[in-house]
Amino acid sequence: MPTLEIGGFVGFSTVDYPGMHAAVIFCKGCAWGCRYCHNGHLQGEDGPRLPWEEVLRVLVRRQGVL
Repeated sequence: MPTLEIGGFVGFSTVDYPGMHAAVIFCKGCAWGCRYCHNGHLQGEDGPRLPWEEVLRVLVRRQGVL
């Protein structure tokens, strides 16, 4: 079974979900390859990967805030 890989994580944001506090997970593997993309590091197989366990730890600690 394929897994969803995380290429980036913002644990707290006040701008990505207007009117709410949020966490943002950037997934790896976009195949579109847009020339103007500001998240080019998320395309393809190279680049950083974060373990789900690390992200889930942060999300559990911030329950009720996000």
